[in-house]
Amino acid sequence: MAEPMMDTRWKALFEAEPDAVLVVAGDGALREVNPAGLILFEAERAEEVVGRTLSEFLAPPHREAFRSYVERVGGGHKGSLEVEMAGLKGGARTVLVRAAPLEKPGRGASLLVMARDVTELRELEADLRESQKMAAVGQLAATFAHDFNNLLNGVMGSLWLVATKLGADHPAAPLVASAGQAGRKAAEVVRQLLAIGRKSRGDLSPVALQTIAEQVVRRLRRTLDPRIEVALKADPDLWTVQCHPGQISTILLNLCANARDAMPQGGSLTIELGNVKREGFGECVRLTVSDTGAGMDAEVSRRIFEPFFMTKEGRQGIGLGLTVVQSLVYRLAGAITVESEPGRGSRFVIDIPRLVPQDTTVEPSLAEPPMHTVPSGTGQVILVVDDEEILRVVARAALEQAGYGELEADLRESQKMAAVGQLAATFAHDFNNLLNGVMGSLWLVATKLGADHPAAPLVASAGQAGRKAAEVVRQLLAIGRKSRGDLSPVALQTIAEQVVRRLRRTLDPRIEVALKADPDLWTVQCHPGQISTILLNLCANARDAMPQGGSLTIELGNVKREGFGECVRLTVSDTGAGMDAEVSRRIFEPFFMTKEGRQGIGLGLTVVQSLVYRLAGVITVESEPGRGSRFVIDIPRLVPQDTTVEPAPAEPPTHTVPSGTGQVILVVDDEEILRVVARAALEQAGYVVLEAEDGADAIEILRREGARIAAVLLDVMMPGRSGVEVFEDLHELAPSVPVIFCSGSISEKKGAALIRGGAKAFLHKPYSAHELTDVVRQILQPDPNH
Repeated sequence: MAEPMMDTRWKALFEAEPDAVLVVAGDGALREVNPAGLILFEAERAEEVVGRTLSEFLAPPHREAFRSYVERVGGGHKGSLEVEMAGLKGGARTVLVRAAPLEKPGRGASLLVMARDVTELRELEADLRESQKMAAVGQLAATFAHDFNNLLNGVMGSLWLVATKLGADHPAAPLVASAGQAGRKAAEVVRQLLAIGRKSRGDLSPVALQTIAEQVVRRLRRTLDPRIEVALKADPDLWTVQCHPGQISTILLNLCANARDAMPQGGSLTIELGNVKREGFGECVRLTVSDTGAGMDAEVSRRIFEPFFMTKEGRQGIGLGLTVVQSLVYRLAGAITVESEPGRGSRFVIDIPRLVPQDTTVEPSLAEPPMHTVPSGTGQVILVVDDEEILRVVARAALEQAGYGELEADLRESQKMAAVGQLAATFAHDFNNLLNGVMGSLWLVATKLGADHPAAPLVASAGQAGRKAAEVVRQLLAIGRKSRGDLSPVALQTIAEQVVRRLRRTLDPRIEVALKADPDLWTVQCHPGQISTILLNLCANARDAMPQGGSLTIELGNVKREGFGECVRLTVSDTGAGMDAEVSRRIFEPFFMTKEGRQGIGLGLTVVQSLVYRLAGVITVESEPGRGSRFVIDIPRLVPQDTTVEPAPAEPPTHTVPSGTGQVILVVDDEEILRVVARAALEQAGYVVLEAEDGADAIEILRREGARIAAVLLDVMMPGRSGVEVFEDLHELAPSVPVIFCSGSISEKKGAALIRGGAKAFLHKPYSAHELTDVVRQILQPDPNH
């Protein structure tokens, strides 16, 4: 009776198991394959694969590793192996293989093989790593905001003193007032950036650190080298702290990653939690992470929290992990120290002030939502009792599948702070505009006052603080660039296919997802994570517009666009509710959401626009109520060549103001302070200036005054139509009028692309009055010898 019952149990598990279950004979041939296995092999019937060896389906570099693994399993080994394989139709997959003998272990024994497709899991992990890198930029926003506020305080203080010395009737007083106005706006931008950071982190709450530490330890034991022994020691009466659980996870994971790198041959990693009293802090929860690794000397210990500092050449990452840890600890009003000696390991000690007991509910951990129909576990130990090892293997694999939930929760949390990091370029644009206005005003004030005026030293001090603020902007952008890694030629279709696979797995099944791609699609220069972020945010927007289901279509094609040349066009369209003209106009604003109570923080489309602009592209939206929406993105094609075209360098600035001859220059910028400064600098150089605050104004002025206009100074990023879109209209109306682009948020390489698209020059903000007038002179009075 027992034997038929076992057959029935085996058959039920074999057929229903969501992972591939394979019976492999001693000679390596496949004998049985369950329905999930047929899907993995891209087969319709078992006869298509039975009799073939499993090695045939493995990628050649992985076949020897699999053969060695099978030998170890035959000798009693119980581990797993990750391999790359391809199905009958060529579909590539990453597969986690776990095997157990079906008979007495030994060479040639038949095996039961569990093969889990982890392709999407690895993609999710890659997204998490990428998102965490940009999240590091977001986490550092508070640190940089501190520097900005100090420098802006210096600028504003100096300007106030200059104003008091000059008096309201002095000819330079309006310029000082303009600089002060720009400084106040810059301070408001700092506040906005900090507000986004706070909103992205969610509300702080009372947190018990032990639960979070236990989750981290479970993950470490599953992912670290088995030669690293992980231990957790916690005071049973541990106090609570006020924070966001994700902050503690980030601190622990970064410290443990540092410990892992210090122990390539294995060792001990210990996390300790206890209650202490610390002078100047009072009652604190102490979090300690110690390892038995290589240790550090005093110089390395002193520099370990510096951005980009890494103790070994060739290490992975970007050297921001411990910088982020320090930043988070400071934001929790805590303290962090490191104790280390060469050869004696390292010990990081963090003290976080205790939450004063009151009528609050302690949140023990982050909720871990389920994925599909598989319940997400929280690390509880499940005892599987069965006398057959094959059944224990199957049960264990099914239970471990709940681990996916942890990664998705981490990814969501990290993506929130990554949004802040992605927006660094957008805010840098605002900072550069405002700093450009401040610096330009100060330069003009200095020229009016002269070096001997009593207020001249104060003007110089304000200028020095402004230059330091510009350097802080450059540092923030440098971190953002380094965190994204090197740009490279990218084929968008592969990324789009990965995104579509994920959408079909996670979206409401009533939403039909389609991908249409030109088979001869050009490549673009970018980081793959940028395209994934763009697509996922646009598709999330489409999903929210179709609560009852509908169609979501991603299209990729090659186009030629005036002002850009050859581009790859990416289109995301849906059959959802659509938007009216007012919503379409505001859809890229930070925090703007079309429905009350929607999840998220209203930054998704802002991030999309920011990324598109950083790729020197353009994004437009077409929508009508009841007729769905269509987002169209054009990204310049990567020109096939071995060298990068760089813009011609401007002549070195001189101390004399270049002389114009009354030519009319149209200045197009949405910041009034920049128009005021540009006008003053150009008029002082002998030019006549017309101003436009946006693209519509510029087109109207060009139609009215086109015959007089000698050149146009055009900002790249403006509300509504971007500078690149306005350039297309200008070029159509007056193709012979030269255009000078300016921006503080795109690289010189992207500036070179604008020049290839027809512009005459590119100025990187903040630029000086000398640089502006020099470039205008070069364009309007070219050197006859060139």
